[in-house]
Amino acid sequence: MKKFALVIALLGIAYAGFAQLNTTLVSNFDYEMRVNDVWGYVAPDGTEYALVGLQEGVSVVSLQDPAQPEEVAFAPGPSSTWRDMKTWGEHAYTINESDDGLLVMDLSMLPDSMSYYYWSPVIPELDSAQLTTCHNLYIDESGYAYLAGCDVNSGGPIFVDVFSDPGNPIYVGKSDARYAHDVYARDNLLYGSDIYQGSFSIMDVSDKSNPVLLASQETPFQFTHNAWLSDDGNTIFTTDERADAPTAAYDISDYDNIRLLDEFRPGATVGRGVVPHNTHVLNDYLITSHYTDGVVIVDASRPSNMIEVGSYDTYQGGDGGFSGCWGAYPFLPSGLILGSDRDNGLFVLRPDYKRACYLEGLVKNAETGALLSDVEVAIDSDNSNFKTTDLNGAFATGQVTAGTFDVVFSKFGFEDKVMQVDLANGVVTELEVELEPLGRFIVSGQAVADASGNPIANAQVAIVSENITYNTLTDENGQFNLADVVEDNYQVIVGAWGYLHATSTIAQGASEGLSYRLEAGYQDDFALDLGWTVESDASTGIWELGEPIGTGFGQFTFNPGQDFAADIGNSCYVTGNGGGGAGDDDVDDGSTILTSPPMDLTNYNAPILSYYRWFMNGGGNGTPDDQLEIRLSNGTDEVVLETINEPLGLWSSSAFILNDVGLPLTDNMRLIVETGDLGEGHLLEAGLDAFSVIDDMPSNVNETLAAAVQLDVLPNPFTDNARIHLQLPRSVSKVELRIYNILGQLVQQQAVSSTQVVSLGASLTAGTYFVSIAIEGEVIRTEKLIKQ
Repeated sequence: MKKFALVIALLGIAYAGFAQLNTTLVSNFDYEMRVNDVWGYVAPDGTEYALVGLQEGVSVVSLQDPAQPEEVAFAPGPSSTWRDMKTWGEHAYTINESDDGLLVMDLSMLPDSMSYYYWSPVIPELDSAQLTTCHNLYIDESGYAYLAGCDVNSGGPIFVDVFSDPGNPIYVGKSDARYAHDVYARDNLLYGSDIYQGSFSIMDVSDKSNPVLLASQETPFQFTHNAWLSDDGNTIFTTDERADAPTAAYDISDYDNIRLLDEFRPGATVGRGVVPHNTHVLNDYLITSHYTDGVVIVDASRPSNMIEVGSYDTYQGGDGGFSGCWGAYPFLPSGLILGSDRDNGLFVLRPDYKRACYLEGLVKNAETGALLSDVEVAIDSDNSNFKTTDLNGAFATGQVTAGTFDVVFSKFGFEDKVMQVDLANGVVTELEVELEPLGRFIVSGQAVADASGNPIANAQVAIVSENITYNTLTDENGQFNLADVVEDNYQVIVGAWGYLHATSTIAQGASEGLSYRLEAGYQDDFALDLGWTVESDASTGIWELGEPIGTGFGQFTFNPGQDFAADIGNSCYVTGNGGGGAGDDDVDDGSTILTSPPMDLTNYNAPILSYYRWFMNGGGNGTPDDQLEIRLSNGTDEVVLETINEPLGLWSSSAFILNDVGLPLTDNMRLIVETGDLGEGHLLEAGLDAFSVIDDMPSNVNETLAAAVQLDVLPNPFTDNARIHLQLPRSVSKVELRIYNILGQLVQQQAVSSTQVVSLGASLTAGTYFVSIAIEGEVIRTEKLIKQ
């Protein structure tokens, strides 16, 4: 096995870009294979060692000179992504998820040699099953090892004596046969991370033959990976192995009233998919490995206000996913922290532990005295510290850097307030803050149809700003009225099924007597909810309306991070919108169908259907084989408009002249969008946005003149330019060539003669367009135009 020790002279170059806070790099020891967990060992002579889990075994690294780590022993084993190591006396015990059982390593002869063997007993008390794999272990202060996630007892913890005869484990008992992913034990209490139940459990294991469950509690993202107890035993800290999940603190002083105290996320990367992995407690500090954020140190001495006070990022790649830091071991007498990075090996770090500067208090309404929730509290400094007030108006925040700082308090509907505070390490500064409410105004108006001004009842009206949305409906006279609208800049969106949207903008101040004329057609940019329906037998990834939350897998975006940007609003339909990892809320175990409300197209002469769609399929086993199928129904028959099975990872346009799809137009036309997981475990996401049906040939078109017009587009589709071959009767005048994008927006127009070849398209971006000929202002002919 080849390995590399990077000397200090090179570290400043190799790791100059790594983010750090009150933590410095002592050395880095890299391997040619992937790394997993790390633990520490102190020999009787005081020499410190790192035990590093590798894909193919366990590496023992001497830290006699921490700046020059040296591998002194290696125990090979079966290939395994996961290894977990703990020590008792002069022995180390390691599990893996591949084969061979529990690795027992005798460390007493280090650094000269090391002996080892694999303990894989047949256990009569467990139906004579043989122990070959486990996921995790912990050894308590009495020398009992607790093995979790094994291939015996259905993954429930088993108890092993490693103190009576060190080096020769003895099976002594088991818990309930319920899978535990990780365990921690102290004072005959076992704290289990029951990942698939989404909770931690507390069990009395004083009697190893008869453990008793005392309590359990769900964790914030219901995927409990790891738990560790505070020094005083009153608080437990947990991680959920999910994107954007927190390290959570729970008061467990009363098992009948377990309370969530606080949730911590590294402030610099909130919302960027970072996954916490393993947390440990030392002197009321949390030392936690975050996959792509490295080692993060949190002051948890006030567990209701956890503050980041140190960090070292071992990984220079992008945020999110499962690359980077796996483990962080803080218990060496020297104070060094050992970090294991899956891609970059062992990191030896020297922390400068500092207590946080705490800022806590209440925020109230200056006029009413009411306590204000969701007030943003931000200390103006280089430290990440953003927090919000809770339902009782209370906030708890802080940072590690002492000094005098401005603190900004902001909430929509209130004037921002800036207060200057003095912060000191280890000191709680308390504030009571009052915010002045902003003014309110009235928005009113009417929605009408066509030039005759007929009112439209039950039209939807959305008044939208970056901060808030107000929704209402028009009454039987097409009128709407919204009082008490907070001062802000708004977009007004008015729409109803069977009409095209109308919009306007209003600035702060009263806006009464607004009027919106809605043209006939069908449009849904999904800024409003116009009544699409969903059917599904899938377990996850069901169509839903909302502002999309992006998910990624590798370098690819699966659930879109935004809707089609050129339409109205920020919402669309996507298949599941729960965020997290790419596989958390994609389509699984069935199909999901989105159907439009009925459309009456019987009076349309040349209806054009257009929309933007999203489709991503990947991962899993074998070649991805799922698809997105889009159909049109007239209430009796259906046609398939298109089937998409190639992932794109971007919003793509489609358009159809409905007279050409082979389906008679009725008063019950519906668009049907269906996608489904075909059972190979692939990632699957789809989306729909910017839907419209417009009639591009009004009923008063001169059909004789239209028949005499010759309009040919070559080539079509085209890449650079297209040539329009045009021939018209000599009698016509005032002829225009117009190009519209898929949203019906005019993007190009020019006057043309009766017989002409026009070259166009060089300035157009790739997409679907419509080229029309208008004579005397009336559209006579339209053809679809595609630029690739």
